[in-house]
Amino acid sequence: MLGFLARFIGLWFWAGAVVAAIYDGTKSLAVSEFVTTPLGTTWYSLHGASLNGLQVIIERHLADFMFNTFGESAADFAYYLWDPVLQSVLLTPSWAVLGFLGLLFLWFGRTKPQPRRILALA
Repeated sequence: MLGFLARFIGLWFWAGAVVAAIYDGTKSLAVSEFVTTPLGTTWYSLHGASLNGLQVIIERHLADFMFNTFGESAADFAYYLWDPVLQSVLLTPSWAVLGFLGLLFLWFGRTKPQPRRILALA
């Protein structure tokens, strides 16, 4: 059941990657130069409140949790997680991130081949 769900999600990510690649391709053809749309721009245009909410969750709530649980130096991890790590992911092209996530989910949901049984004729 989980394999089916992972494959289903992976195919949706792949469909999103194809749509994003076609969108960037048509924009590139229109202006006669290579154009990519960052994931952050796409996410903000689809649902900006969730992107802002993610930033608040990481920078405020996760930092408070890390500070109260592990101390001051651990709270810097939350700020580090948002600023160089997630911001660099949000600056990569949408089709690349969605394609990678699609491949990851398809790999997790793959069906393993059944071992072959060889019948011995005696």
